[in-house]
Amino acid sequence: MGFLELLEVASMPIVQVLLISVLGAFLATDYCSLLSADTRRSVNKLVFVVFTPCIMFANLAQTVTLQDIISWWFMPINVGITFLVGGILGWLVVKLLNPKPQLHGLIIATCASGNMGNLMIILVPAICDEEGSPFGNRSVCRSIGLSYASFSMALGGFYIWTYSYQLVRSSATQFKALGLVKSANKDMDSDDPRSLLLLKPQQNQDLEIQVKEKVSTRTYIKDLLHQILEELFAPPTVGAILGFIFGATNWLRNLIIGENAPLRVIQDSVKLLGDGTIPCITLILGGNLIQGLRSSAVKTSVIVGVICVRYIILPVVGVGVVQLAWSLGYLPADPLFRYVLMLQFTLPPAMNISTMAQLFDVAQDECSVIFLWTYLVASLALTMWVMFGSGVGSKRQRMMQSNPPYGGFPVVRLRGLPFNCADVDIFKFFAGLDIVDVLLVSKNGKSSGEAFVVFAGPMQVEIALQRDRQNMGRRYVEVFRCYKQDYYNAVAAEEEEGAYENNEVHVRAKSYSESKEKLEYTEVLKMRGLPYSANKPQIVEFFSGYKVTEGRVHVVCRPDGKATGEAFVEFETAEEARRAMAKDKMSIGPRYVELFPTTREEARRAESRCRQ
Repeated sequence: MGFLELLEVASMPIVQVLLISVLGAFLATDYCSLLSADTRRSVNKLVFVVFTPCIMFANLAQTVTLQDIISWWFMPINVGITFLVGGILGWLVVKLLNPKPQLHGLIIATCASGNMGNLMIILVPAICDEEGSPFGNRSVCRSIGLSYASFSMALGGFYIWTYSYQLVRSSATQFKALGLVKSANKDMDSDDPRSLLLLKPQQNQDLEIQVKEKVSTRTYIKDLLHQILEELFAPPTVGAILGFIFGATNWLRNLIIGENAPLRVIQDSVKLLGDGTIPCITLILGGNLIQGLRSSAVKTSVIVGVICVRYIILPVVGVGVVQLAWSLGYLPADPLFRYVLMLQFTLPPAMNISTMAQLFDVAQDECSVIFLWTYLVASLALTMWVMFGSGVGSKRQRMMQSNPPYGGFPVVRLRGLPFNCADVDIFKFFAGLDIVDVLLVSKNGKSSGEAFVVFAGPMQVEIALQRDRQNMGRRYVEVFRCYKQDYYNAVAAEEEEGAYENNEVHVRAKSYSESKEKLEYTEVLKMRGLPYSANKPQIVEFFSGYKVTEGRVHVVCRPDGKATGEAFVEFETAEEARRAMAKDKMSIGPRYVELFPTTREEARRAESRCRQ
């Protein structure tokens, strides 16, 4: 991807925010007068109490499972580091620039909280969809990338509505308390002794001792617990907690998620409400912008400080954190995962901060001005860091392809499968990955609980290995690397009972093609290794010279409709099927095709699985 293409991708979500903000600003003008201050406050309360909890719940329950939480354990830590380091840098900006008191919490929260919502959902799939993407197969990259982005969005929302929420609330409380103290004497003459309300030094000391005695440790702990409970029971936090519970608990998740879920209407309704979050927040931000441009007095140095923290210092820290985690072996091999971790450090401020400013009635106008400038700069800054992250992914992919482990053949071995496991179950287990072949291993005619799975490329093997020890039904499945020869020997042994043992493959002296000659043939042949684009007319043409019609060809598909690279072909007689084996290892398009004798029953089972 070139610079201009990346600039276009990075600018898309930023331009969306700016366009909706302009609409909000227009609706708030005296000419339109639809988004008055009271209206904005009312809509903001709806966002806080209804829309935000819904979007948190919908995203977490649908995209995050217990296995994801375990496999991607470093991502919550990474997001926490962005908030911690950003908060420290924001505190330094406050100390160095000394802005107005009402801006302290806003500046720290703005530096700490990145927009991990709609920006991630747009950016990551867009990078995957581009020609020459460094992250491999487009469909696989998009599927995995959306999962990463959704998990990132959920985690970001959780931190924002706990950590950042507390920052803005504390700042607002302190500022309002300061305002009350100042207003207590504002109408009194400074010469009036009552205006000072001073106590004599000794009286002052006595009062201080009395206050200290009254504030006991028990009271302090009680107040602290009350404050923590208030944060935990804030509506967005409740939505996040419930989303985690439903996502991590299979039976709860199956109640509301999926086409066959009995209560899926609940998830659909919650998602529908959640979809209103981003537009409402952005309209309110635009409405506040009008007043902010008129009366706000945010120092230029403050805006520059926030921009430097979010787009220069924090991304550099992020690169160091991710590289260190990678060198220590904490990260999975998928370069897209590392790319998403780096991207989390480069984002503009979270839109939800404007909701908090409006909610606590503090620095709304200043918040809008800061957001205007940070989002204007975001397009160029994001483009630069997206290019850097893509370069890291491309370098990693080239390294893996030049030095592929286990000879580079994209195959893994599975152990611990349920004994009633079918190939369709394995397709579902590796949902989102491009599977070329599935070989279920049998022993003495019975399932051994093992299988070999061939993928479209080495990168997908790295992603598949992350699903090691995840559950299929009630059993956890081991996923580990194996050698190409193991797979080939297992294929050869498939037709001869007892040739494949649990821990080793018995290599036959005779070749595989020789063993085929001794097999008992029926009138059905199985084809393996077909191009995914292969259709019935091409298969009929492949068997030209034999009496094969399109009605006797069955192309095997996955439940999602995609081809598996296999097909079953019926001939008039078993002898004709034997003669057709002369086509074994011949090519259709760029791929050579293997032929195997099989039975009508296996062909019918494959057809029925495709219809499930």
